[in-house]
Amino acid sequence: MMLQINDSGSWRNVIRFNPADAGKVEEHAGCLAVCGQPTGLRIVDDGIVVSYCMKADNYVWELA
Repeated sequence: MMLQINDSGSWRNVIRFNPADAGKVEEHAGCLAVCGQPTGLRIVDDGIVVSYCMKADNYVWELA
């Protein structure tokens, strides 16, 4: 799986991780986002969006 962050309208890879760690990644990824410009985050698996959170949702993860 891959955590991606939206950077100026383009999705950028942040880190690859094991599916078993998805909860930990979601928990800590919001902290990463709020350290810089407000942005969107998503988790993809083989190119398919699994979950996402957007600035407007205050970084609450939702299933895709």
